[in-house]
Amino acid sequence: MKAVLALLALVALTYAQRPTGTGVPPTYSPCQVCHYIVSQAEHHLRRGRVDQGELQIALLQECETLRRFQGQGAVDSCVSLVDNNIATLVTDVNANKSVDDICKDIKQC
Repeated sequence: MKAVLALLALVALTYAQRPTGTGVPPTYSPCQVCHYIVSQAEHHLRRGRVDQGELQIALLQECETLRRFQGQGAVDSCVSLVDNNIATLVTDVNANKSVDDICKDIKQC
């Protein structure tokens, strides 16, 4: 019985000592971030009438969702993209430009 308890303690200790991450920050691609945010802009604009300010707020909230898997760098890139290009995003999405063309226009891909 003592051997089983010792073995369980050893397994628990080993599991507790496992590294939880690699120490390497997550990577992201500005082009992927752009594709994501333009797709979200399309969704919001096609779903209903929203003005530029409402869209900007919605997209900035979408940027925050990137933190979990792509890290703070992706969030910062996304926020900058939205803040600096909101008028272009609205115009280009309403003109039915493709996601690829929009991201090329704003020099993210």
